[in-house]
Amino acid sequence: MTQEKIEYFKQELLKEKQEIINSLKKFAVEDTDDKDFNSKRPQYGNSDDDFVQETNDHLTNVTMEHILEDKLKEIDQALEKIENNTYGICEKCNKEIEEKKLEINPSTDYCIQCTKEAN
Repeated sequence: MTQEKIEYFKQELLKEKQEIINSLKKFAVEDTDDKDFNSKRPQYGNSDDDFVQETNDHLTNVTMEHILEDKLKEIDQALEKIENNTYGICEKCNKEIEEKKLEINPSTDYCIQCTKEAN
């Protein structure tokens, strides 16, 4: 893979990382000590219905927080691979990951064939 293409994927990863952080900040507070986020419990009012809705929304937010944090970890790992000159190499077979797969998911760890075999 060319250095130009690697730089392209790096910029895509950085852009996606910022979008995820912006999404997380809408419902969670960043914990700089742990380098993660903590969902805020919404406050709608004092009725039983408000409490039920707060709980529902908080559970949804916590689930979304975990999904987005996992994606952030994947992105950070891909960015680390770029720095270590190992980006775009399949972790299973050590062959180059197809660019069309990286276009779909720049933080992927596996080539198309290894992904198929895993499923």
